[in-house]
Amino acid sequence: MPNAPHLVSIKPRGKPRGIRRDRDCITCKSRNVKCDLNRPGCLPCKLAGLSCGGYARRVVWVSDNRPGTRRVPGPSSIKEETDRSESATRIRLHEQVATPCSAQEQPLSSGLQEKSFLQHLFSFCNRINSEAQQTRDSGQNHISSETIDLVTTVCDFVQTLSSTNDFLNNDCPESVEAAAHQLTLLVCLNKALQTANPFAILGIAAFAVFEVCNGPFGQWQHHIRGAKSLLDHHCRSRDDLNKLSKSIPGLIDVVARLAWFDLCGTLTKTDGSTLILDDWHHNVFDDDFFRMVGCPADCYRVLHDITKGSALSNPLGTTIQVINQLSKVGLDNSDYSHCADTHRCAAAIAAITRLKDRDSEPFKQQTLVSAVDRLCLVLDSSSESNPYTVFMSLPAYLAGMEAASPQHCNTLRRYWKNCTLAGVHRYPGALEGCEAVWRKKGLV
Repeated sequence: MPNAPHLVSIKPRGKPRGIRRDRDCITCKSRNVKCDLNRPGCLPCKLAGLSCGGYARRVVWVSDNRPGTRRVPGPSSIKEETDRSESATRIRLHEQVATPCSAQEQPLSSGLQEKSFLQHLFSFCNRINSEAQQTRDSGQNHISSETIDLVTTVCDFVQTLSSTNDFLNNDCPESVEAAAHQLTLLVCLNKALQTANPFAILGIAAFAVFEVCNGPFGQWQHHIRGAKSLLDHHCRSRDDLNKLSKSIPGLIDVVARLAWFDLCGTLTKTDGSTLILDDWHHNVFDDDFFRMVGCPADCYRVLHDITKGSALSNPLGTTIQVINQLSKVGLDNSDYSHCADTHRCAAAIAAITRLKDRDSEPFKQQTLVSAVDRLCLVLDSSSESNPYTVFMSLPAYLAGMEAASPQHCNTLRRYWKNCTLAGVHRYPGALEGCEAVWRKKGLV
């Protein structure tokens, strides 16, 4: 008689789809148990006799508005209710900070490709550490130990971001190591900001990337404000920035990326929000940057003008600019052109939604639907392996807010589900925001 097949009981792994777990405490996430979010300690941990690991940390910037001071605002220690001994934690975490050369001994994970800003940030910090080591060996060290600690900690933090999914994927439980690197950088960044250390811009950029990847889509303005306060303290013009960049490798690239975040975040809002950084900050882009993010320089200028209110102050001129951009859609079939075309359509959507002429409402709606149609056609024709996919997020979000048919929803849903970099899902909250709008419209 043949042997009966063994019956194996397979337990489901991970969380069911559609259930948010990103706010659960660290311990409940690691145990795959639903958390009741009670603070400072949750009930599931208490019933299990475990120490509650605390909740997700988010950097919150605070400002000093006292008259007569020029203190640079810094991030709060951590927006988290806890009665643990902070001083003991800081001492223990500082002891874990590696020497300046340790980050170079372990290269950045190859998972994040050259288009990732983390790769560039890691390279900038390594260059600073290398120069600090050379000047120290020659007895002419001009970089303070505080700066070395900060830059090294940024390297460690970026290494964690690139080698694990803890920060870049809300489905993954946050590891103790990842939380330690985040807290260590936060402590070093606070210390550097007390003296307005210009190298602190690297730490701000690292946290900005974390928020862009893992936070609510478009809600990363607090980091931009922190960066502007620090920049205002050191440079008030492009010439000042050029001089400062001689001592901080990659500074102009960091400012350019923060300016890009500023532009994208402002365009996601229709409440009259304005750019945080100054115009000269938004003029540091070069052709390489535009090529990297897949947005043509002329299209960027239209998007920038829209954030400055051109749709209201000069509607005719804005309309002509938008028509010019739309006329270029579909001229090429390359990966870059697909990304560029989505930004051109995004310019039309952003301009139309900001026009306030009530007499043109029917025409506006027809044109808006047409722009969303064209953008969705571009997304449908773009390959899932397109390296520019993550840079189509702003156009996809603007189209999602103005979707007018189930077909639009299906196309945009596919985009958000395919929006990954090195196998890690990006902008996890964007689809949720779009879905909420679609439900209100009765499209899903």
